[in-house]
Amino acid sequence: MGLLNTVRSLFTSDERKSDTTKDLRALLVASMEIVGAYGAIVEKHCGNATLALKLPETLLPYSKETIAQAIANLQHAISNPSLHPMIGQVMEPEAAARVLSPDFRKFLNEGLAILSFFVPPSEADSDRKKWEELLPVLNKLGPDARARYEHLFKGPHTPEDKNSDR
Repeated sequence: MGLLNTVRSLFTSDERKSDTTKDLRALLVASMEIVGAYGAIVEKHCGNATLALKLPETLLPYSKETIAQAIANLQHAISNPSLHPMIGQVMEPEAAARVLSPDFRKFLNEGLAILSFFVPPSEADSDRKKWEELLPVLNKLGPDARARYEHLFKGPHTPEDKNSDR
């Protein structure tokens, strides 16, 4: 059951509300676990490094669809103030405050964008081979030219990045 249907069913009978509330809590907890596992993979394989290469989706702890749905679930819960108390109930107060912060919203948006860098292994291998062919040319460039070129391959750009190019 999707998060929206679960929220809608909160407004039904008291008996149904109890089951729905349990379902919603379980959905929030599962979504946090999925996003947390995905975040660890992103941190390990992307970190602050330039995303010049596509990565094999076999690195992901869950399917891209499952991760995207978990992110959507959390985005919906965060944007719905009536669900904020429930977020506080399923995690420690400090963790709930982090989840409800603008930084976490940004993290979810960036995580969704980075998800597109995870591709079938054959596509990732092809991308890696092209990069290896290009590397000798890059090594001949001066440091300034190389830095500008590598910036093109950087992961999802933010508005601040666009302003820094000027």
